[in-house]
Amino acid sequence: MADRTRFEVEAEVERVWRKKGIIEKTLWKKGPRGKFYFLDGPPFVTNPIHVGTAWNKILKDAIIRYKRMVGYSVKAQPGYDTHGLPIEVMVEKNLGITRKRQILEDIGLERFNAECRKLVETHLGILSEQFKSLCVWMDWENPYVTMMNPYISSIWWAIKEAYIRELLDEDLRVFHWCPRCETVLSDHEVAQEYRDIESPSIYVKFPIIGKKAEYLLIWTTTPWTLPSNVAVMVNPYVGYIKIRLEETGEILTLAEKRADAVIREEYEILEEFSGTRLEGLRYQSPLESLVPSLKELQGGHKVVLSQEYVSEDEGTGCVHMAPEHGREDFEVARKHNLPHLILVDEEGRFKNGSGKYEGMYVFEADTDIISDLRELKMLYRSEEAEHRYPHCWRCKTPLILKSTRQWILKLSQLRKELIRENEKIKWVPEWAGTQRFRNWVEQTKDWVISRQRFWGTPFPVWECRKCREIEVIGSQTELEERSGVKVEDLHRPYIDEIKWRCECGGVKERLPHVLDCWVDSGAASWASLGYPENREEYESLWPADFITEGHDQTRGWFYSLLALGLTAFGASPFQTVLMHGFTLDALGRGMHKSLGNVIYPEELVEKYGKDAVRVFLLKNTIWVDVIVSDKEIERTARDLDIVMNVYDFYSTYAGMDGFRADSPNTEEVLDKLMEEDRWIISRFESVLDRVNRDMERYHTHSAIRELLRFIIDDLSRRYIRMVRRRVWIEEESWEKTTVYVTLHHILRKLALAIAPFAPYLSEHFYQNYIKRFEDTSWESVHLSEWPDADNTIVDPQLETRYDDLWELISAVLAIRQKKGVKTRQPLEMLLIPEETLATFSQRMAKIIEEQSNVLGLRGVSERQEEKLVKFEVKGRTALMGPKYREKTGRIIQAIASIEPHRLIEELKEKKKIAVTIEGEEIEVLEEELEVSEEAVEPYSMGKVGQKKIFLNVKLSHDLLDLGIVRDLVRVIQEMRKRMNLEMMEIVDLTLETEKKIIDATHTHLDYIKREARIDEVIFNKEISAHYVEEWEVSGTPVKIGIMRHGR
Repeated sequence: MADRTRFEVEAEVERVWRKKGIIEKTLWKKGPRGKFYFLDGPPFVTNPIHVGTAWNKILKDAIIRYKRMVGYSVKAQPGYDTHGLPIEVMVEKNLGITRKRQILEDIGLERFNAECRKLVETHLGILSEQFKSLCVWMDWENPYVTMMNPYISSIWWAIKEAYIRELLDEDLRVFHWCPRCETVLSDHEVAQEYRDIESPSIYVKFPIIGKKAEYLLIWTTTPWTLPSNVAVMVNPYVGYIKIRLEETGEILTLAEKRADAVIREEYEILEEFSGTRLEGLRYQSPLESLVPSLKELQGGHKVVLSQEYVSEDEGTGCVHMAPEHGREDFEVARKHNLPHLILVDEEGRFKNGSGKYEGMYVFEADTDIISDLRELKMLYRSEEAEHRYPHCWRCKTPLILKSTRQWILKLSQLRKELIRENEKIKWVPEWAGTQRFRNWVEQTKDWVISRQRFWGTPFPVWECRKCREIEVIGSQTELEERSGVKVEDLHRPYIDEIKWRCECGGVKERLPHVLDCWVDSGAASWASLGYPENREEYESLWPADFITEGHDQTRGWFYSLLALGLTAFGASPFQTVLMHGFTLDALGRGMHKSLGNVIYPEELVEKYGKDAVRVFLLKNTIWVDVIVSDKEIERTARDLDIVMNVYDFYSTYAGMDGFRADSPNTEEVLDKLMEEDRWIISRFESVLDRVNRDMERYHTHSAIRELLRFIIDDLSRRYIRMVRRRVWIEEESWEKTTVYVTLHHILRKLALAIAPFAPYLSEHFYQNYIKRFEDTSWESVHLSEWPDADNTIVDPQLETRYDDLWELISAVLAIRQKKGVKTRQPLEMLLIPEETLATFSQRMAKIIEEQSNVLGLRGVSERQEEKLVKFEVKGRTALMGPKYREKTGRIIQAIASIEPHRLIEELKEKKKIAVTIEGEEIEVLEEELEVSEEAVEPYSMGKVGQKKIFLNVKLSHDLLDLGIVRDLVRVIQEMRKRMNLEMMEIVDLTLETEKKIIDATHTHLDYIKREARIDEVIFNKEISAHYVEEWEVSGTPVKIGIMRHGR
């Protein structure tokens, strides 16, 4: 089937769907099995979708199509994530903004957010059209959109619930901070983007006060944090040493176990002691002369103890502390009441008090700091180290750690409940939940949910500027009632203008934060339903039955969904999770704009069609990353062509014979079907049973693979090849009719079973092939019911016998390939073990002859088999030489003199052979011998399991003629196909070629006429034909002309 035709099929099917309103009817179809609430993970509306996003939505579509067909009323509402840094960063780029302050000072908050909304609305329409073009059937007219007022109101309700449950709090802590976006990031946002980078790795000397040339030796990979140093941590239970460097005489203190790894010169150990002795030891900052704040610091620059955060596994055992830039440092500093130096601003630049470094970007200051330490003779050693470092997941800027007051959800208090709820969730694959997700949940930390940005869900907390009382607002309605103001838009800057009087006489104003956009998507399970305003839909649907996203969402959406569900409802908001992989390019690389390797689905659809792209993506193991290559999609398209050809075969012949599937049906005639009919029906029902089980456990990739394998291998390459001659019978025949009964039974169910995967082709098959031969009540395949497997007509024993048959035929074809004999070339005889032949029916024996293209099949006994095999036994000199030394040659000669069959029998029985050399009996073990066997001429041998088969590969003159003729018929059939002739149309033929081809044709003229539907054959005469082509038949040039008979 040509590509053009595949596209025409899809276009015609879409016209039918539009005309009959099939999509709308399918979306609102009610099923007897109750609800299936599918929750769509909302993509950011920042860019057109790539093939990875397409895979995600196509996978969802396949599953909800299946759920509709098995009888569920499916909630299939798409969602869009429309807030947060992804949107803001794009708008900043469009407006030429490089710094956060430009938004407030140059652009204005109202215009900036208006541009964000405009971008969202534009891209939302683009994405919806892209998804619809991939035949993803969701309610595109009514998506949930996180920027809409009702959705924001639902989020506010959850924040208030957290406040009521005392899970919402404000605290000063150290968080990851993006200096470009000037906002805090949560731990699961940070986990999204780690990159391998090279950073300075330096060892710095901290002078001990009152001691000449004595130093604490510290190590850091962030030199820019040294201006903020307030203390040094040591472990009280670790052994430390004081050493003197031979070359300089300097005295250094460090952990004993780290000395050999750190010190690169000769040294003398002066003292050994535990870390406890160092407590309270005072030192001078090495940068004190350059940073005024260090010189002015009170109550710091001393050694404190920490068992938890000081290790002997890296560094020096003396840990530099900058509480402003380290969580552990911050915690220990609080415990020891240490001062806190804040020298870095929100843009990541050193501010007033930083001396020489004021105004410098922290990462750019590293070079100057290292140079200054070297000049001050405080740098012991400097090198580069590669390590993984967190970056902003949207703008890709390296993050810093910075202390800031933020609002948090105290999820650490819910850690046990999160683990408990996770155990109730069905994860596909199971290890995604029991290992990957559980490991993440076990590390649950408090979630910082406030952001210092502009385009997002406003933080719903108002605070009195006088008495500091806070008030958490739980909905738009509550806000309007509290303020007396009708609110049209809940976004900034409008929301910031809403204020009211506090009881103390002060004014309550909204805290100027927005929420982490992961809160938006994490609220989807109820906010998409309009809860709590709309309780009816929530009560009938919640929790979601199914979600699926990529494996990165174990630390993203899966986590935020569960965390917020537990915060607001005390339970998981979803029951089943399917985790899928990522798409990679042909080289196995992730797709990134920077690599120029992003593949867009439109490119693939234009080349191969929509169903081919869908099936290619769906047949890949869901949780494994998929390599997207033209070669593999092209192979999938060819597979679908084979499927189409199968339906064409059935429709052509059944149509010519006026077949109707209503009578007889399969059940009525099952016992009258031929053996191969019963085999293929049994095989199909077995496959369908496995497919049903695969679909129920969300293994859609296994299901479509099973279906394609059945259609291509069993149905097309085996069954149809077997029955082709049965449908060529011209008169009415039960032998022919049962082929149609068999094919209709299978193809009807197949059209339904492939509907979730290939919605266009399945509809085409259903409308143009199935409905042609039966009266059916379903208007569309997508309004039909999923086919159940009929286990009552499964015959496992028959399937096993046919498995053996096909294994035998495969072995014969392997012999042909090995000997270079084409499959079309007939051969004289195939010999197989007589006990094997006895397991085959007469019909199966005939099938073996036909499919192996042999003129005869015979069974042989073991005694006869012995005469068909010749053995050769050689010694393995590499094993025998060292063991038998100078006798090796004579042993090998003695073995060669033994009759091969007797030798083989003795080896089988005893696993060794005895030979006598100069009166000494020597036993040679089986593994010391190399046994080879081959068939005697004219046979070539193959094996089926442990059993041998023999194919006579000698080509007589008659066999060669028959091979020529069959090759000629193949060429004529190809020409008929290119002429688009009707299957039964009679033609005339002209041949211009050499004598051997003409002689073979004369000998088998009746066969050629019958097989190729030819009336007259004219040899070596120039006659005007409708269609002429030159070919090579069995290595000989042939000019063939075809004329429609009688024209």
